[in-house]
Amino acid sequence: MEKLKPGYSSLLAGRDLAGEHKVTGYPTLFIVDKKGNVADVHVRYSKSPAADLSKKLDTLIEL
Repeated sequence: MEKLKPGYSSLLAGRDLAGEHKVTGYPTLFIVDKKGNVADVHVRYSKSPAADLSKKLDTLIEL
């Protein structure tokens, strides 16, 4: 992550997060709400990631 410097946050952990969260494919994106709960999970590439995620994020912001 330090080398690639993507424009998003990524969680690096010393435990098996993929196993704990039953990841079934890559990439997997978890949206975490203000309370630290997993609010939504997106698995696979999307042709329109911004539009797909925008709707869910708008809903979470309104809560």
